[in-house]
Amino acid sequence: MPIIRHRAQNPAHLSTINTAALLDPRLSPTARLIHFFIMYGTEPGWDWDLRGISEALNIGKYSVRKGMTELVDCLYVRKVQQKEEGRYLPIDYHFFEEEALEEWKAEVRAKYGEDAIL
Repeated sequence: MPIIRHRAQNPAHLSTINTAALLDPRLSPTARLIHFFIMYGTEPGWDWDLRGISEALNIGKYSVRKGMTELVDCLYVRKVQQKEEGRYLPIDYHFFEEEALEEWKAEVRAKYGEDAIL
C-alpha cells in the first residue's frame, strides 16, 4: 500500500506539526494516532500495509482499518485504486495535513487516468 504524504514545505527546516487532524472531534484517538504516525513518524517513501501499521502502533488490524475509514470519511486520507485488464490494483493512500481539496481529484485523474477510483 503506497502512501503519499502531502505536507507543506517549511523553508526554515523547522519541525512544525499541523494539528488539524489531532484536534478534529470527528476522529477517534486511533484515527488521530494513525494520521500522526504516517505524517510525522515515518520517512518519506516508506511502503506500509495495514499489518505493518498495526504492528508498529501495537493496535489491532481491525482498529487500523476502522481508523483509516474515519480518515477517508473526514477527507484527511484519499484512496486511489486503479483497474488494469479487468482487475483491481493495490490501493494507494494519500495522506493530507488538512482536509483534502477538490483540486486533488483533478490532479489524481491527470496522473492515474480517468479509470482511477476515488
